[in-house]
Amino acid sequence: MTDNNDGEDAYMQMLNNPMINPPHSTKPQMTKESKLKPASFPIVEEVRNLLTSSAKNIYLESESDEPFEWINTKTTKTTLPTSIDELDDLDLLNGDEENHLEIKSYHDFLQDERYRPIKESLDKLKEKVDQESKVYLVGRNSITVLILTIVHHEQEHAIVGLKSLLVQT
Repeated sequence: MTDNNDGEDAYMQMLNNPMINPPHSTKPQMTKESKLKPASFPIVEEVRNLLTSSAKNIYLESESDEPFEWINTKTTKTTLPTSIDELDDLDLLNGDEENHLEIKSYHDFLQDERYRPIKESLDKLKEKVDQESKVYLVGRNSITVLILTIVHHEQEHAIVGLKSLLVQT
């Protein structure tokens, strides 16, 4: 009987050893300070509802099927970005992408039938804001995919859209 209790005691000591099983930290984890400044004027909310409802349960097919996530940030510019530096300055990238950028039309990128709801929403968006959405592919193997458009309200501007990840090796 004593051997069994000794084994249980040793097991409990191991579980309670802070070197083996450290206590939960109460300090908040350090996170990258985001420069993303979400806009909240009416057209942004309207576009958010349109795009998130159309992208719900749709995954970007690749080696790791990833969902589309809503993104939005205020900008002082009236046009979409044209470089990786501009995308990075807006904090739209993860920061670990390779230095490779390809810009496509959303019609070219979203050709597969599974993306039809997103494409139709982008068509509606184009009519509403008179601005063509563009697809940004940043990286080579692990590619950040941004489907962006710019919206305006009075003197405010925001870049809005969807973000996902395309993995191909």
